[in-house]
Amino acid sequence: MKKIYIMTLAMFGLLLSSCENDDIMISSTINFTVDPSNLASTLAEAEVNPGELEVLDSDCRLVVDLLIYNDNGELVESATEKFSNYDVRMKYAAKKVTEGNYSVLAISHIENLSDKISYWEIKNTQKLEGLQVVDAGYIGGENNIFGMAFQNVTFGGASQDIQLNLTPVGSILRVEFYNVHFGWTIADNPVTSYELVTNKVSDSFMFSRTGQTNVQADSRDDYNWRLCLLDDLDDHTYDNIYAYEYVLPMNNVRVVFRGYNDDGQHDEFGSQYTYNFQSGNNYYAALDIASDESEFGKITPSSASPRKGRQVRVNQPRRLRSLPTYYSLKDLKEAAHLK
Repeated sequence: MKKIYIMTLAMFGLLLSSCENDDIMISSTINFTVDPSNLASTLAEAEVNPGELEVLDSDCRLVVDLLIYNDNGELVESATEKFSNYDVRMKYAAKKVTEGNYSVLAISHIENLSDKISYWEIKNTQKLEGLQVVDAGYIGGENNIFGMAFQNVTFGGASQDIQLNLTPVGSILRVEFYNVHFGWTIADNPVTSYELVTNKVSDSFMFSRTGQTNVQADSRDDYNWRLCLLDDLDDHTYDNIYAYEYVLPMNNVRVVFRGYNDDGQHDEFGSQYTYNFQSGNNYYAALDIASDESEFGKITPSSASPRKGRQVRVNQPRRLRSLPTYYSLKDLKEAAHLK
């Protein structure tokens, strides 16, 4: 009886050893980390008050997409996560990647839960070349912020950790209006609205096979598009107002401020400017209505506060919250096309 017991234990030990050996195999993969925090630090430079751009509205979510393409530029695998702020990390372990060369694209954009809209449409994702990002038809100011990161990866079978740091595709344009209740008239009719207008706009861009972005811009001879609108002046209790807009990179963009009366007649205010918008930089456009003076330039640490160091300094403006949150891009191009 004792011999049988000992033999049973021996057989059980062999069986257990066999099972443990079966579990020794370790699968190798690529572990991705997508970091959008750099977007927030870039945006902070343009803020009038801390947190205005770095902190998402409570009804907004940051959507992060990870797209993995094989050596032929074909989509192999993708993943999406949504976050309530920029200070997060998306972590993903690839499941379908085998040995070979890959192109990895990470992108981020914002969606509004209350209005059930996303500010950008991502099209043609099955191929890297020709993947298109299109304005969804809502100009949501700072909510149009779009981030991306691109990297070529070779997977040789051993586990790898890949970090992708998102950077902004476009720029923040901070628009500042000062002394908005100053009583200018056009043809003896009071000015009731002010706009920042431009001759060039862009609402989409495409990716190349190498991950480069190609921005598609529409240009006209005259100032045909509105970048920012300030109307219903009597409803504003503050004299100084500002707003944030988002622009894609473009060169030779002309901008100027205009004032309109209720008959649609307009005059230009301040000066005309021609500027190049570059990814990762932020800009300001300021109009002092009382003095009929305007300024346009790149935001630097010395100019981060509105009117800082400028001769026509006035008290800090209030953020423009009373404007309609969204403008249909189609309406801007058609109904609101400036004649």
